[in-house]
Order: sequence, then structure tokens, then C-alpha cells
Amino acid sequence: MTKKKTYILVAIMAVAALAFAFSAQAEGKGKGKKHGDCDGSGSCGKGGKFMHGGHGPRGGPLGLTVDQKSKVKDMREAFKKEIKPIMKQKHELKKEMIELLQKDKPNMTAVKAKFKELKALKEKMMDLHFDHVLDLLNILTKSQKQKMWNLIDEMKPPKGEFGPPMK
Repeated sequence: MTKKKTYILVAIMAVAALAFAFSAQAEGKGKGKKHGDCDGSGSCGKGGKFMHGGHGPRGGPLGLTVDQKSKVKDMREAFKKEIKPIMKQKHELKKEMIELLQKDKPNMTAVKAKFKELKALKEKMMDLHFDHVLDLLNILTKSQKQKMWNLIDEMKPPKGEFGPPMK
């Protein structure tokens, strides 16, 4: 993989983590352990540092205000409404492509056409997701943005590795 592709992949992963963090804080809940089950280590069950942050008096690791949480929740709902039909269409395209491939003599031109449609939908979804993250960034203060980037840096794998460290 080229350096440019690696950089783009890391940026996309960071953007996804950011969106996940915002949505968890806006909903005011985490996954895994119940409220109050946090051990103080920054992890409250499976969700980790971002997921537990929506509840409690401080507004999570980014310190979102009540107004910010409300805005994030509204933005997330609008995003979900916009992306849901695209995801459904993507699912249908995958299904159609698999059906074409399962034929005794698949029409490879038709398969490639479906694949191109699928790629275009995935790109559209990525664009929508990226725009959503940019919108979310606009509601953060300078201090909150710095906290967010610090949290994302903590999630990055060490140089030369592709995932989180194995425990």
C-alpha cells in the first residue's frame, strides 16, 4: 500500500472514531456495562473512552454541554435518515451482484457494472459521513477539539502495525 493510501485510510478511521464518539455522547449512553459500572480507567465495557462519555455531570471526555449534546443528537438523526436508504440500496446491489456471480455462466460485464454501482454508493456514503463529521466539528470549542484529537491519537496503532495492540 502506498504512503498516500495509508494516510487516507488512517484519516478515514479517525473520522469514523470521531463520529462514533459524538453519537455516543449525544445519546448519553454507552454500550456494555451499565451507568455507574465504570472502573475509572476510561473504559466502561466494550465501548472504551468514547462510549462512556455521554453520561455523568462532566459531559464525557470532551465535556459536551447540554446544548451541544442536543445538537449532536439532532445531527445524528438527520444523518441516519439520509444514509438509511443508501445503505438499503447498497445491500440490494450486493445481493444482485452475488446472484449474477452464482449463475453457471456469469455475465462478467453485468457483474462489473454492478460493482461500479456499488463503489459509487460506497463513495457517496463516505462523502456523507465525512460531511457529517465536519458538521460535528463545527460545534466543538478549540479545547474540545484538542481533547478529541488526543483521544484519537491514543487509538492509533504503533507505526508499522495495522490494528490495536493485542492483549
